[in-house]
Amino acid sequence: MRFFQFLFYLIVRTLCATINLIPYSLAQNMGKTFGKIGYYLMFARRNIALNNLRNAYRHKKTERELRLIARKSFENLVIVFIEFIRIPKLAKNFFSYVTIENSQTVWDGLKKGKGVILLISHYGNWELMAIMAGKIGYPISAVGRPMKNPYIYAYIERLRQFSGLKSLNKKGAAKEILRELKSNKVVAILFDQYAGRSGAKTLFFGQPALTTTAVAQLAIHTGAQVIPAFNVRQNDGSHIIYVDSPINTVITSDKQHDILVNTQNYNTVLEKWIDKNPHLWFWFHKRWKTPRENTVS
Repeated sequence: MRFFQFLFYLIVRTLCATINLIPYSLAQNMGKTFGKIGYYLMFARRNIALNNLRNAYRHKKTERELRLIARKSFENLVIVFIEFIRIPKLAKNFFSYVTIENSQTVWDGLKKGKGVILLISHYGNWELMAIMAGKIGYPISAVGRPMKNPYIYAYIERLRQFSGLKSLNKKGAAKEILRELKSNKVVAILFDQYAGRSGAKTLFFGQPALTTTAVAQLAIHTGAQVIPAFNVRQNDGSHIIYVDSPINTVITSDKQHDILVNTQNYNTVLEKWIDKNPHLWFWFHKRWKTPRENTVS
C-alpha cells in the first residue's frame, strides 16, 4: 500500500512541478478548461451539484442558469487546486494578486483578548486565507482533516505552513483550539459541510441542513469573536478577500437555544455571500443529506 501511495505522490508532485512552470494567467485558463471537462465527465458530482442548486434556487433560477453555475463551480475548484500548489510563488508577490478589505476587523477582535474564530467556508479560494493571515501577521492556526495518503498530506501541510499557518488535526482538536483562543490567537474553522448526527438542524437556503455546532460552542464558552471571511475571484484572475463584520454571539440562560440560534446566524451570513456569486461555492458535497444516507459525500 505504501509503495502505491508513494508512487501516486510522485505523479502528483510531477504534475505540480509542471503547473508551476506555466505562467499564472495561462494556468488559470487551463483550470477553466479542465473544470469544463470535469463537469461533463464527473457525472455523480455534477448530479450532486445540480440537485443542491435546485434545492437552493428552484424558484429563483432557470435550469439553464443552474447548469451554468454548476459548470463554473467545477472550473473554480480546479483553479483552487492550481493556485494552491502555486502558493510558494503566490506568496512572494501576494499583493499583486490579492486585495484585502477590512483586515483591521480581526485585529480589533484580538484587542478584546479572547481570541478570534475566523469563519471560513468552501467559497472562492479558501486556501488563500492562510497566506493572507501570514502576510498580515495574524497569529493563526486552522483545523484540518488528514488525508489517507501520508506523503501527499505532508506535502499539503508544507504548502500551508509556507505561509505561517499552524495546522490542527481535526481529530481531537478541541483542546488545541481552546488553547489557541485562550492565548488570544486566531483559529480558522471551515463550517459549511454536512455535520452528521452531531450537527444542529438549521436552515440553509430554506432547507434543513445539519451544521456543526463547534463554532457556536467555542464562541459561547470562550467569548472569542466570530468573524467571517470570504475570497472572491475577480474576472481578471485576481482576488479580493473580504473580512466581514463580526457575528454577535447570542448568550442567554438556554445554552441549547443559543447554540442553535448562533449556528443559524452563521448559515445566514454564508447564504448572503453565496447569493452574490453562487459559482464560487462548493456545490459538489451533499449538504442536505441525512445521517442514514451512505452514498457519495
